[in-house]
Amino acid sequence: MPVPSRLEVPFGQYTKSLIDEALAKLPSQFLTSCMLRQLVAVFVGEVQELYDAVLDMQRGRTLYAAEAANLDALGRIVGEERAPYQYSDSHWFAFDRMGHGAAIMAGRSILYAFRKQDGDGQDYQQAALQAAEKMKKQILSYITVM
Repeated sequence: MPVPSRLEVPFGQYTKSLIDEALAKLPSQFLTSCMLRQLVAVFVGEVQELYDAVLDMQRGRTLYAAEAANLDALGRIVGEERAPYQYSDSHWFAFDRMGHGAAIMAGRSILYAFRKQDGDGQDYQQAALQAAEKMKKQILSYITVM
């Protein structure tokens, strides 16, 4: 269910350049001092990083931008905890609603195939090839190639 746009919190009004503001507040006799302007820019640049991080943190705690732990925290607040997805090497198939196409997400199962054979990494290439061939065989057992 999409989130209604009326619940979006606009953060654009808070986005600003603290460095520009600090340089604009320098007394007129220091406006031409290149070294002082650089020094102010360096100091205020650190504050700008902190300001941007706090703003991003606040943005990440809204319903529109929440991800991962922040989304879980919002779910606990409203009493709708989500069950963690149970990842498995056997779930490689993601067909669309019409039953066409497939997205194969098996990078880790191929990359770490040598571990399943108690390998030390020396037989990596052979183990990866065997895992890819096994996956190909399993895929072809589910689909029809036209």
